[in-house]
Amino acid sequence: MRAALAFVASRLFARVPNAPADVAMDVDDASGRVVVTWTPGPSAGRHNLEEEEHVVSARFRDGACEEALRGTACDGWMDVHVGTGRRFEMTVPEGARGTLEARCRAENAAGASAWVTARRIRGEDEGE
Repeated sequence: MRAALAFVASRLFARVPNAPADVAMDVDDASGRVVVTWTPGPSAGRHNLEEEEHVVSARFRDGACEEALRGTACDGWMDVHVGTGRRFEMTVPEGARGTLEARCRAENAAGASAWVTARRIRGEDEGE
């Protein structure tokens, strides 16, 4: 009974999750391997019982993608991961041009946090 009441309370009183922290992107330009990592934000409330999912979105901010989207309402972001993990890996296809950006947010039944743009650990933009 207590578990059922906690579940109902989590659906009625859950709050939108806090944004993730320490969002980082490690890019190995030689292999095209990209790893995005994050730390979940603190709990937004005592009724937030379900594990939050995290969404990772990526885009090329220049190059052919920017050219193709110029003049459209699309900003180029694509969701590439939704899950409860704390890390996402992908490989950028050989020949892809442009500077890759990534961002992450938390989601639960109450809604979604703000996006947090990943800081680049290494790769083509290192030091900018």
